[in-house]
Amino acid sequence: DQDGKVWFITSSRGQDAADFGYRQGGSTADQIGHWLQSLGATDAILLDGGGSTTMVIKNPASSWQRFDIPDSGWYRDLASGYSFLTKD
Repeated sequence: DQDGKVWFITSSRGQDAADFGYRQGGSTADQIGHWLQSLGATDAILLDGGGSTTMVIKNPASSWQRFDIPDSGWYRDLASGYSFLTKD
């Protein structure tokens, strides 16, 4: 945003309209864009939001925690990803 804040969000579990005749769950790119603008975002990057969407955050106790655990408990193997780290 204009203050230099950076946000990381994920949205997953959406199912395309072709599967049911209408979209179910998740968020469209347009919906996320409008939401980010309402929060004051000035720039955004959209990456794949499919079943491989994953967010892992290091908590203050220095352990890593996954924040997007699917309801099914089934994890997809990830071939690649992005990491954003800060200097301590």
